[in-house]
Amino acid sequence: RSLRRSVPLPGTVRHLQVAAPGGPVLVPDETAGELVEVTLPGGGTRATKVGKQPHDAAGVAHGEVVVGNEFGHSLSFLKDGRVLRTVSGPKQPGGIIGDGASVAVVDVGDFTLSTYDVATRTRTALVRAGKGPTHGVLLSGDRVAVTDTRGNAVLVFSLDPLKQIGRLAVPGAPYG
Repeated sequence: RSLRRSVPLPGTVRHLQVAAPGGPVLVPDETAGELVEVTLPGGGTRATKVGKQPHDAAGVAHGEVVVGNEFGHSLSFLKDGRVLRTVSGPKQPGGIIGDGASVAVVDVGDFTLSTYDVATRTRTALVRAGKGPTHGVLLSGDRVAVTDTRGNAVLVFSLDPLKQIGRLAVPGAPYG
């Protein structure tokens, strides 16, 4: 395979997610304090200023995007390139997991997993998430897996109700 397109970005990025089938690609640009949306397949970009050090982002219902501002202690809710609301609360939001009408947030500074209602932008639940959670992925309709890097495990949670339902030991400090 060959490189199809290279898209220059203004700062440092670590995590990418696709907002929905067909794009855009969500690129939290940590040093620029922006979320860059990259269209597919064209590679056009739109940058939106968000909070301090955006670390991860996920697409949710109605074309909205939620960004975790890791050192801004906040979540930004965006649509069509503008911030609808910024909510403070998470100590250090790391992983962001979109699930339609809700979003799950891995708080790497507080060792928790929270859920937020996208429509009201309020926290709906909070549980402990191991010894050092970092990121998560949606497994199915109401299940998420969270890497517990310091705990050498992958934790499985149900979202409704939010609770841990499983743990898989994974030596070697899993991260992504």
